[in-house]
Amino acid sequence: PNKHMGQPAWTHDGAFVLFQKQVGTCADADAVVGTGGCNDLWVIDAGGVDAFVLYTVAAGPNGALLHAQLNATDTKVFFSERTVESPSTWRLVVCDIEFVGTPSTSGCVTAAPGAADSFYESHQCLDATCDTVLFSCLCDLTDDTLSDIGVRTYVFSTTTLTTLADGSNNTWNEHAHQGSDGRIVWATSFGNADPIALDYAIMNVNGASKQRLTGF
Repeated sequence: PNKHMGQPAWTHDGAFVLFQKQVGTCADADAVVGTGGCNDLWVIDAGGVDAFVLYTVAAGPNGALLHAQLNATDTKVFFSERTVESPSTWRLVVCDIEFVGTPSTSGCVTAAPGAADSFYESHQCLDATCDTVLFSCLCDLTDDTLSDIGVRTYVFSTTTLTTLADGSNNTWNEHAHQGSDGRIVWATSFGNADPIALDYAIMNVNGASKQRLTGF
């Protein structure tokens, strides 16, 4: 209570809302929902009565969690987690999730594709089992220049990492989501002088046929 809470994600039946919640002793500035420091994963029923913790990050300033998303059947949850603050060590996490009785997670699998000590921002499960996931990261870089972030997919079962929107040349790409027609909309600074001046663009699921949608 009275701390940062955000990044809500509804179950498809409208019965529950997942969210990340600040706990522990992190400074408020480090725990905002876009940074995720000291944020555990929680769920609350649609009436706002009962809340349950689903996943607990490492204690203290090391632990962080971002952008939990459910698969289409509400049986898997996908998010990114930081386990060490310095050097910043993030990973992708997919867990089984259960809403019958006391909501809970189990059977979590993790991956950290690409360069060591990368930053990951989870976006979406792309298949029914959440084997293929959509996310942003610095996977091909060895520094922490967030303006070089790119949109990628990763397949857990084959360890296949694919770049859809390259983050090189001081370009920021994030917040990617696939629509019902299969195409992906994402936020990008491509073509802007300011690497964090973002517009929306759309592309095919393989990264082809990129088209800018806005000119803010």
